[in-house]
Amino acid sequence: MVVPRVSYLHAGPILRLCSPAADALGLTHLLHSRYATKANLVAYAAHPAHVAAVQVHIISKALDTTTVDWVNTAESPSTVGAGVAVRLTLARVNDGVEVRHVVEKVAKASKDAGVARVSFAENFSSARDKGYGFMMVAVFDNMEELDAVEGGSNVEEAKAALSPMLDEVMVLDFVV
Repeated sequence: MVVPRVSYLHAGPILRLCSPAADALGLTHLLHSRYATKANLVAYAAHPAHVAAVQVHIISKALDTTTVDWVNTAESPSTVGAGVAVRLTLARVNDGVEVRHVVEKVAKASKDAGVARVSFAENFSSARDKGYGFMMVAVFDNMEELDAVEGGSNVEEAKAALSPMLDEVMVLDFVV
């Protein structure tokens, strides 16, 4: 089914919980979607088909939900297709830290590392985000590629640079 104004839509199980925050919540499924513009997201969110699907398939079955929305600030948006592996990172920033500073650091680290397939920004739907103000999606061709990046010096340097700015980080992986 083609859904008006939606560039991409995926619902499915989470493959791995990769952080203590994700483990604590015991997350099992996610809905990941993309829109060409913020206006398209707003229009889709109010669309009767979307509202009905959320009521039947999410609200009636989920014990809890968290929603985050952002406008991509990456220089080149990552494409998402069948079979790709995706790492989703949500972060709460420390008191006194502005999310835009985290976004700037991630942009620099991504550029320095030559990572082009990421999307990240500040959340703009704070009513449903449980305090997660920063989001990032990294797309990989497969799980092997994702696993190969973890523990690399560029990733560890970026984590070390961001760590003082962040209160809590939730990380999970899924396959489209």
